[in-house]
Amino acid sequence: MRKRERECLFLIAFCLIFAMAVCSCKAKTAPATTAETSAPKYAGETINLLLSAGPYCESIEPIVKEFEKVYPGVTLNYDLMGRSNSDERTIIELSSGSDAHDIYYVYGESLIQFTGNDWLEPLDAYIADKSITNDALLQLDDFSEGPLEACRYQGKLYGLPIFSATCIMYYRTDFFEQAGIAGPPKTWDELVEACKKLKAIGVQPLGMRGAKAFGGAGWHLPMLTHSFGGTVYKDFPNDFHPTVNQPAFVEAVQFYSDLLNNYGIKGATTCNYEDIILAVQQGTVGIWIDGAPLVKQYVDPDKSKSAGKIGFSVIPAGRMGVKAAQTIHLLAMGKGSKHKNLAWEFLQWATSHDILTRLSVEGIHVAIPRTSVLNDPRYIAVNNFGDGAWAKAFSECLTGAAKDYYPLTKDFPEVSDIITASLSEVFTGKNAQQAMDEANRKIDSLMKQEGYY
Repeated sequence: MRKRERECLFLIAFCLIFAMAVCSCKAKTAPATTAETSAPKYAGETINLLLSAGPYCESIEPIVKEFEKVYPGVTLNYDLMGRSNSDERTIIELSSGSDAHDIYYVYGESLIQFTGNDWLEPLDAYIADKSITNDALLQLDDFSEGPLEACRYQGKLYGLPIFSATCIMYYRTDFFEQAGIAGPPKTWDELVEACKKLKAIGVQPLGMRGAKAFGGAGWHLPMLTHSFGGTVYKDFPNDFHPTVNQPAFVEAVQFYSDLLNNYGIKGATTCNYEDIILAVQQGTVGIWIDGAPLVKQYVDPDKSKSAGKIGFSVIPAGRMGVKAAQTIHLLAMGKGSKHKNLAWEFLQWATSHDILTRLSVEGIHVAIPRTSVLNDPRYIAVNNFGDGAWAKAFSECLTGAAKDYYPLTKDFPEVSDIITASLSEVFTGKNAQQAMDEANRKIDSLMKQEGYY
């Protein structure tokens, strides 16, 4: 019995060892799991972006195709246009529900128009869906409160901020010395006096935008109207009766027209920021008041003859004080997109800490709306322009930014177009009071038509 028991035990042990060996071999040659054999997430999908030329888009352009490496099998296409063309194309596509593009570059002043007309996709449901939201990448709480809140409409989030900006005053320190100008002008009247002295030494005195567009004169004129005490409406947002023909507003319009006609760069009354950049890079401008985020295009010694000779200051004040510009830009998803989950994945990637840091360190984008990036030693190291003078002017102008710089409604882009069209007529010699009386009547008609009163 013992012998037979030993034989039985040996046979059982042998069978067990054999079975384990077979299982081991099968494990080594077993087919991959479903997750391993399935196609990568979003493989075969295409995402299309409509971008507007500027520091963010020009900085992300060299790396934007890296998104395809994050999601193998995905194709990313983009169109990069100047602002006027991108604005027009965006409105045409969004208003028609087109699926030509999935992601749009949206200027903050247009957001209420787009959301009020239900052209953009709200993001809240995507944020709540953790199968497509990476909280460690999104870090929603890391966005500065103001820019993030500016992306909301009626409690819903419609985009992620990529840009938060104001205007500052730049000036050529060497030209100031030659012209005998003691320091940056503190008021608009002092600015005129400085321009006279710069003109006397053969320098183009002033760069400011005159183009008949939201992002042209529509971005710069309110710095004057607010500081002169002018308003677009009687009591925004309580009373929408227009007041652009009232004395303070008309005075600001006339002042701006005289300023650009007498002291502006060549083509000042139709110029936009690209023209100012070019003139500054050619080294022919004494003072320019424009976006703080454009600084890298002025100080680059490989591109700009003005590099190393630039001072930075807060913009001039009017009787109401300094009333600097303020805006945010965002990336948003069009309602017509057929690849919304992929579009949401791109929004998270393109606005993440790492990408925004790279755009500042490797590119020219400095108006970052993420607190962690602004505090990143890499950001601080590469953006210490004028030994901190640029950052100081940037901060002071943001602090002095006019409340309701744009009194935004879904119809304000049209209101702004009316104002800048009338300003263009003043540029070419039309009486300012007459031009603004006509503008006021047009705005009044629009407000009545849209039911504001």
